[in-house]
Amino acid sequence: MFSRQQIIQPVALDINQIVSNTGKMLRRLIKENIGLDVILEPNLDLVSADPGQIEQVILNLVVNARDALPKGGKLTIQTRNVRMENDFGQAGASTLPGRFVLLEVTDTGTGMDEETQTHIFEPFFTTKAVGKGTGLGLATVYGIVKQNNGRIEVKSMVGRGSSFKVYLPAVKHAVLTRTSAKYTGSPNFSEETILVAEDAKPLRDLICEVLSGYGCTVLTACNVEEALQIGRGRKDTIDLLLTDVVMPGMDGTALANEIRSLHPETKVLYMTGHSGTFIRADMLNQDVSLIRKPFTPGELGRKIRKMLPGKLGESSRAGACPKENAAAQRESGA
Repeated sequence: MFSRQQIIQPVALDINQIVSNTGKMLRRLIKENIGLDVILEPNLDLVSADPGQIEQVILNLVVNARDALPKGGKLTIQTRNVRMENDFGQAGASTLPGRFVLLEVTDTGTGMDEETQTHIFEPFFTTKAVGKGTGLGLATVYGIVKQNNGRIEVKSMVGRGSSFKVYLPAVKHAVLTRTSAKYTGSPNFSEETILVAEDAKPLRDLICEVLSGYGCTVLTACNVEEALQIGRGRKDTIDLLLTDVVMPGMDGTALANEIRSLHPETKVLYMTGHSGTFIRADMLNQDVSLIRKPFTPGELGRKIRKMLPGKLGESSRAGACPKENAAAQRESGA
């Protein structure tokens, strides 16, 4: 979720559908030297969960596995129906017996020692270099799994890789049928260029990761000045400005006006987590829209797809995700 708050809408869900529908995005997120295997059990039981949350679990586990494979290797996503006859889990964290759907993400990467494994789900704990990770990805996964009455386990060995197993309770088919488990999935894009202006680095990096996975070319700015510098230096089209309403030094609406004076064709999508937003209803139209936090990666993608319908294509290319201003300037040719 792109927010600390979570508003969930559980439905009868086929996890296989989400894995399949996010497949293209996941393949764009990993490097070319990483092999991706997807093994889905036919007739997988349904779970009761929010589709956006399960998408977030898969995304975070895959990104974590990718980061553990700096020299390449193999990443596997697998689903299975399992039955636990007895309480399983550690003392104080057991899960009742019954039928479960297992989602497993395995990598052949660097692995973790036992001490690291004991802290891996703690918020802000990270083994990555400063500026390379927030330590929130696995903590988010843990929170979602617990919120859905599930369990997550990790097994890892230094130099051999890691395996994350997510167990979610299966629902009875007599109560929830597979027809209620339809999932629209995530959109694919073709060469859209999106300028993301967000001062919160963890949120900015995650949005950049997701949009790049959808096939967009992403330009990032951590403040208004950087966004304007990119806008002034870029000769090619900026299809969409994605900006927080509240930005240091200049609010998002003023930034949008400046960018559109330079690039009149640019559409604008405002993000806000404030109930008393500065955006009035009469300011919104087919070229200017608003998305409220919290939102899922899929919700963001579908919102942008609705605003940019004309560039949908069969072939999509994954855009590079410039991390800071210098990279954005290279993208603009400055």
